[in-house]
Amino acid sequence: MTIFSLKRTNKHCRKINIRHLIGWFVLFWLSSSPLLAQIPVPELADRVVDLTGSLTKQEITDLSAKLASLENQKGSQIVILMIPTTEGESIEDFSMRVAEKWKIGRKKIDDGAIIVVAQQDRKMRIEVGYGLEGAIPDAKVKQIISSQMAPAFREDNFAGGLNSAVDSLTLLINGEELPEPESQANFDDDDSENFAFFGSAVIAFILHLFIPTAIAVIIATVGTWLFSGLVFGFSFGSFFIILIGAVVGVTFYRFSGMGGGSYSGGGSYSGGGGFSGGGGSFGGGGSSGSW
Repeated sequence: MTIFSLKRTNKHCRKINIRHLIGWFVLFWLSSSPLLAQIPVPELADRVVDLTGSLTKQEITDLSAKLASLENQKGSQIVILMIPTTEGESIEDFSMRVAEKWKIGRKKIDDGAIIVVAQQDRKMRIEVGYGLEGAIPDAKVKQIISSQMAPAFREDNFAGGLNSAVDSLTLLINGEELPEPESQANFDDDDSENFAFFGSAVIAFILHLFIPTAIAVIIATVGTWLFSGLVFGFSFGSFFIILIGAVVGVTFYRFSGMGGGSYSGGGSYSGGGGFSGGGGSFGGGGSSGSW
């Protein structure tokens, strides 16, 4: 074999080795890539999503009621997600994917928090929205996880650990100045006048079944104005709105042909429907732990 043929053979071997190395590298990268290992983020069906069966129906109901109360009073949203495992993905990466999909907390206020528990992995994380990072610093989250959640979880007391965490987070959120819930703000500004108008109209309509028109209007106007004033504050503007409502009520009665009939106010209200996030954003605030 000549020197030339040896060089050509060595060169050919080097090409094969390089191709093999590239092939093994690509195979290793694909097998270890998080993109292939990621489990899908569950749908947000309620404030408490338990895919492990660790919580009883009553425990879920109690936790959900506590979280709903916080949202109604403060506007902030906290949700709980329990999954069996992240299947190799870090709890931090998985929690951030949940945060990006669920968008817990109010838009541009970013006052949301997500408690994620991977039961089989024995890991947990509390993800904190941008707007709550001042009220709930990472060190405080770490303390809640290590001193409240972890000890309870070691005893398989998941409901107890979650309730303690929710109570602590709620206390911290209540100490933070945040915009009031939209429902309360809208009711104070807009719906108070609608309430006063229609309230006086209905009262005047009912009273006109039993007493003369003028007296019905006076009683409906004064009564509604006093009640509305105690709840929303007194104003002369609201008085005239209430007066107009009372007049509309008796006028409707007179032209509806119901002079000899009776009044029936049936109906029901349903506040059901799915729960959803408010458009909040997260930036990685919070902390993780294990038990």
